[in-house]
Amino acid sequence: MSLSLSRYVDIYGHPLGDFDLELTNENSRNDINIEANGNPKNHLNHHYAVYLKTQRELHNQMLYNIVHKADSAVANTSVYSVTLKPQLAPSNDPHDYMSLARYYWPNPNTKDGLPYISRDGHTNPEIYTIKDYAFLRNLMTKMNPNLKYASLVKGKKLGRRAGILDTRPIYKITQSIPLMRSSKFWDYNIELQLKNWFTEFYDWFKNSKFGREEHNAKNNHGTFYDVQAIHILEYIGKINEAKDFAQKALIHRVNTGILADGQQPYETVRTLSWQYSIFNVQALFLLAERATHLGFDGWNYRGNNNQSIKTAVDYLLPYALNGGKGWKFKNIGGFGTDSYERILELSWIIWGDNKYPDAVEILKQKAKKGQTETSLCIWSMANDKQILKNTKSAPFVNAGFKYCLYAHTLALALFSSYDRLYFDLTGLEISARYLLYRVSEKSLNGISPLR
Repeated sequence: MSLSLSRYVDIYGHPLGDFDLELTNENSRNDINIEANGNPKNHLNHHYAVYLKTQRELHNQMLYNIVHKADSAVANTSVYSVTLKPQLAPSNDPHDYMSLARYYWPNPNTKDGLPYISRDGHTNPEIYTIKDYAFLRNLMTKMNPNLKYASLVKGKKLGRRAGILDTRPIYKITQSIPLMRSSKFWDYNIELQLKNWFTEFYDWFKNSKFGREEHNAKNNHGTFYDVQAIHILEYIGKINEAKDFAQKALIHRVNTGILADGQQPYETVRTLSWQYSIFNVQALFLLAERATHLGFDGWNYRGNNNQSIKTAVDYLLPYALNGGKGWKFKNIGGFGTDSYERILELSWIIWGDNKYPDAVEILKQKAKKGQTETSLCIWSMANDKQILKNTKSAPFVNAGFKYCLYAHTLALALFSSYDRLYFDLTGLEISARYLLYRVSEKSLNGISPLR
């Protein structure tokens, strides 16, 4: 039995289709009434119906905002280059990327404040005075393939190994390129130069002192190092090495970074223990996605003490719901849940446990907010959970999810096989890739909603 919520259109006037919510006796979002003839009848709970309506309206606004941002980005003709920063690295080479250490401040015990000293968890706003960019194409503006001066502490001659975290969004580049190749404007000669740059960068990334130290880091730095390494290896064509790296990294991070109860001890020792616990789970999600894509089930791997990524997600859940009450670790940054809500949304897609969307509803209501641009549209997927149960016979996705997916991919074309669909991890990429991986081995051509 299902209930059709209504038809409506997006900002372009295209119909988004019917959104059906599966109604069963087990669905806590229903009310069951007994009719005069004694038969039970399901009714959509009024509060949940209001929630769905609100999310639908916010989704349309989200679509508008994203398209507006895309139009603004296309109209932007600014040049971004590592050579244009206002302050040079100690090497005095404008091609050297540089950033300042986030938690380092002037030394009150020296006249010039140098060298800076650490105040963990307290961001020095000076870091925003140097906006550096890794522009890789032109010899005049390109970045040298290293991070020698990243996370520089003023008063020092070199950066720190922690600066490797600066390039953690590098997967966005390597995942976007396969989509852009479909454009008639794509220049394969430029991409060849880019691959050469990444090959040089990976040599430094793997073999430099900073690279080796970051690889051995036990906390989120090490996890994000692994994610970067796997994506770069894939992009430069070292697939077998990437597969081996991904499996070993996933096993290592789960066994060393997550306790049996789900606590992440190398994150909870920080002054921002809550934020860093979430941050490392985000990295673990990225790592599990790549490992699974390369043939090792990272989502469901269990360590020597039966711990898993899901265990780490679940450990945080009660504290997210009660505002951090009972959290036994030092935490100076509050208990915000924006990033964690996205983790919960993806967790529902991955593991299918209703406690995750239930928690998201509670958290959004507490914060008096709705769908955000980086959130997954749960309301439009309410009827697609069955996909995970019967992937061979189930349809691809309903119209609502298709539009939600489209909004997050900003009109990037869907390719002809599930393993060629790439997304930016800030929102929908894991869930979309996971659904496509599980749902279909058939051609996905022709599902662009604006066609």
